[in-house]
Amino acid sequence: MDSLSQITLGAAMGELVLGKKIGNKAMLWGGFAGTIPDLDVLLVPFIDDLGMITIHRGISHSLIFAFLMAPILAWFVWHWYRVKPRQLLEQRKGSGFLKRGYSRFIDWFTRSLPDTETPSYRNWVWLFFLGLFTHPILDSFTVYGTQLFLPFSDYRVGLNNIFIVDPLYTLPFLLCLLIASRLRRTNSIRPWINYIGIGLSCAYIGLTLFNKYTVNQVFEKKLAAENITYKRYLTAPTPLNNVLWYCVAEKEDGYLLGYYSLLDQTTDNIDFTFMPRNEALIAPLTSSYAVDRLLWFSNGYYVMQEKEGDLYLHDVKYGKAGIGDQAGYVFSFKVLSEENGEVQIKQVRELPEQPIKEFLGLFWERLKGNKL
Repeated sequence: MDSLSQITLGAAMGELVLGKKIGNKAMLWGGFAGTIPDLDVLLVPFIDDLGMITIHRGISHSLIFAFLMAPILAWFVWHWYRVKPRQLLEQRKGSGFLKRGYSRFIDWFTRSLPDTETPSYRNWVWLFFLGLFTHPILDSFTVYGTQLFLPFSDYRVGLNNIFIVDPLYTLPFLLCLLIASRLRRTNSIRPWINYIGIGLSCAYIGLTLFNKYTVNQVFEKKLAAENITYKRYLTAPTPLNNVLWYCVAEKEDGYLLGYYSLLDQTTDNIDFTFMPRNEALIAPLTSSYAVDRLLWFSNGYYVMQEKEGDLYLHDVKYGKAGIGDQAGYVFSFKVLSEENGEVQIKQVRELPEQPIKEFLGLFWERLKGNKL
């Protein structure tokens, strides 16, 4: 999910483990631990689009990463607290801008160190483990998918029950964390506020799973009522909410895309739009590594398009960036051929042709349960 959600979840794990001992510092360290897996985005300037979709949510989001890195990171922080930062400063020689800046930082950090209880190494291991472990678990609920089982398998776990950014998940959770941070670490109410935030987080995830089950039942009945034969289908929520969902049903030669709102009074509001796969356009390229990775990334949900002499692969697993025929796909890739015959790809952004006001208006009307 988005960075704010992951920081909030990590901070809550930090508070859970060390809130009583080091107060708000536990939230800071937990938020840091919850951010670490997403640092793979720092590689963006050094890799191409193909490398990005392969590496992001890769090894840093695997379960084994949490088990291996937690003890290492915990040792560094545990050692930092044991040595006392002031001693580290005194061991350094020289002067100048860098040392003055370092000195001010040490002064601030030293004042915030706990005066009584010192966290044990085991405490730090648990803090970093929970921060690193819960991050990919939360990501696995989204449609993007997470490679939880690397390096043994590159299978992308994606339950598709919550959008990458969902304010109803994040804001109540964050509010509880902020309230807890305003209380003294010795206040008996503080851990309970954090428990409430974690409970709300888990309850909302449970609600989205129930919503997905309901939506799946609706789409299955609609497809059966229209005598539509399909090979497989997927459902996922549209941006920033868990009310309006889309369904992609795979047929022999393409896909049907339909929308359903939990506010719909009847399934008559569901209209399917057919998207031809145009598989013949990709057949000569399936042996290339780049195209193989695109098919892996899309889990086989793709359509090909030839436009102005260029070849495009659209990933339909993520649906479209809006409602209506003019809406572009969320993920689209331009397929390029080098002189040596090697296939390359470049991600492109398809912007909707209609004005943004009309774009948002259609989305809002459909979310309210109105047929467009």
